[in-house]
Amino acid sequence: MIATLKIIGEVNDIITKDQSSCIAPLDGLVQPSEPMAVPKVKIALCGPTHSGKSTLINSILSIPNLMPSGAGHASGRICILRYSPTISIKFFRVAPQEGGNLPSILDCIHHETITIGNELNLETRRNFNKEMKTHLQRPDDIEDDEALFEVWASKIVMVELPSPLLETGLEIIDVPGYSVSDQASLFTIRKDFFEAYTPNGVLFCYSYNGILDFAFPDLVNSMPSDVERQSIFFVNTKASKSEIACSNGLGPLDTVPVEMMKGYIGDSLSQLKSFDLNTLWDEQNFAIVNALDFIRYPRQVENRFIFQQFTDRLTNWIAKLICRVGDTYLKSVEQECITMSNKIESLVNMANLMASKDERDKMAKESEKMMASYTLLVSESLKKFIESIPSLIKPIFMENFESNDEPKAIPLIDQIMAKSMPKVHKLINESAPANIYNHIIPKPLVESSLDYLLVRFAINKFRRGTDTEFGSILFKEVAGMINSYLDDTYFNYLNLNTTSSYTNVIDTWLLKQQVEPVIKRKLLTLKPSLSYLISQVYLQTPNMLNDLFNQSLSLYNLLYLEVLAHQCKLRLPFDLLKVDRTKVVGDGYVGSIYTGTMKGQTYLVQIVKPMEDKEVMDKLIKQVRMSNNANFIPMTLQAIFKHTDGANDDVEWILLYNQLKSFEPLLKDQISSQTKFLVTQLFQSLFVPK
Repeated sequence: MIATLKIIGEVNDIITKDQSSCIAPLDGLVQPSEPMAVPKVKIALCGPTHSGKSTLINSILSIPNLMPSGAGHASGRICILRYSPTISIKFFRVAPQEGGNLPSILDCIHHETITIGNELNLETRRNFNKEMKTHLQRPDDIEDDEALFEVWASKIVMVELPSPLLETGLEIIDVPGYSVSDQASLFTIRKDFFEAYTPNGVLFCYSYNGILDFAFPDLVNSMPSDVERQSIFFVNTKASKSEIACSNGLGPLDTVPVEMMKGYIGDSLSQLKSFDLNTLWDEQNFAIVNALDFIRYPRQVENRFIFQQFTDRLTNWIAKLICRVGDTYLKSVEQECITMSNKIESLVNMANLMASKDERDKMAKESEKMMASYTLLVSESLKKFIESIPSLIKPIFMENFESNDEPKAIPLIDQIMAKSMPKVHKLINESAPANIYNHIIPKPLVESSLDYLLVRFAINKFRRGTDTEFGSILFKEVAGMINSYLDDTYFNYLNLNTTSSYTNVIDTWLLKQQVEPVIKRKLLTLKPSLSYLISQVYLQTPNMLNDLFNQSLSLYNLLYLEVLAHQCKLRLPFDLLKVDRTKVVGDGYVGSIYTGTMKGQTYLVQIVKPMEDKEVMDKLIKQVRMSNNANFIPMTLQAIFKHTDGANDDVEWILLYNQLKSFEPLLKDQISSQTKFLVTQLFQSLFVPK
């Protein structure tokens, strides 16, 4: 079960990571839709009182005494169990959302949160069990006061704890047992909760058939109307080994044959079907189990068989739930490809209208004015730093010169440069390289316009590396100038034979006058590249956008295949697929076709090895989408798997198709008999093994 559920996390990781990489080539030019994420699979355990829900949860999670159980109403509040590396108990209320007819939400009561610890050891377990009993069991003193009971029962409990099963993303919701003696308020509480926190599936527990008359209709009426009936799993929770033995004339301690247990399961399902429950019946959505027996006698063969039968069917049912959730997100990925395609296409059309010479000339003239302003800006920043040089080097000079009889000129200058140059470097980095083009290229229109977005986008693409290079050149020039000046003034100072401090002879005014020409000279070296950049922005943006769009769309298509392949892992066991690669039975659109078998079923298997060939990948995605449409061709795609060759680390996509069946009924009265014959021969030559 854990391995199956981990696929949810894998799909979620793929969507989260790959959606970011899909839009990365577009560099913020267009924004994607809301981030896609596969929601957690939420399963609600419902049923009448005394149907063994709490004990079953304890068994599934392998945590004894986690949920309170026993005679009477063991629990009176809805409890959500979810994963967290730390143990805590949180409380929520169902609250309406602001703004129209939005569904209600669960609103956390933060100040009531109880933190237990990081693990369930002897000490924390005692405290944890006490808190669980306190907040889940119905208090005796409010049972007869309907108003007080409603206030207490409407508070939702969420328990977060470390658990391998819950870590897969599964959430288990324990719903208090249905009873004919319950207050009417409990029905309203359940209904409001399900509207705010709808489960993907319901595990309906019952102990004998008679209770279905009131408990199941109550469940159906409290669930949202769009919840599918096939998302309900029925489990008879009181079917024990001894009961099966007695119902077949055996003693309670006699060995029960497997076939007899299978017969009992079939009889129980038939009895359940006799009730008019208005649901879609599937024998895989039904099981028997007795969690208490399994906990007491886990090594008993019959108990192991019963519990294994339950977990196998439950896992298959959960896999179907995941597939239904995943199918929705496959459509989301496909729709995102279409949406992003339309967005980029509109920008490409806009970019094609931008290649106006007048616009380019206007931008170039404005850019020259902005370059002059920027020169002044950087100069003023460096001048302020130069004014601080005497105070910066004074302590260095005092330590190395005035405390010694003989000055050491070269080491002293080295120390001064070592102290001051990092500050110069930081100053230039802050003012020049990171945003130089924001200062010397004008904004064509308001920032929210498409023109501005396109120009800024193109500039970002074309300028890669220029900023850093300019900053490094400017720093070297300024640092060299300051170093040379300090060298000269220091040696002049030594020749003066004065008692005045060295810092007093530094002429910061003169040094500041030397800075501006250096910056201006270096910025002028950017002028040719700036003119070229502006022309490229207007001339090459349409082609560049097309290339980047194709990159982005290819990544979205790959994301679609990745999610589809993970979905298929839930439906079919890839490890059991056997393919005869020694005999090619057909040449397909993107790869050779072989025969394969899985669980006694024969398939046509197409193997595609795209390597780095974009054309093959484009053909593959086109074929998968066509083949995945059951109404498009008479041979539908059953599954697609992604397989990595362990030796060469090459990726291959394996497509499974059903053996081609007669499709003459599809063509009847649609085309002539001659055309029908030709099409039949074509499909047989391509896809049907000889």
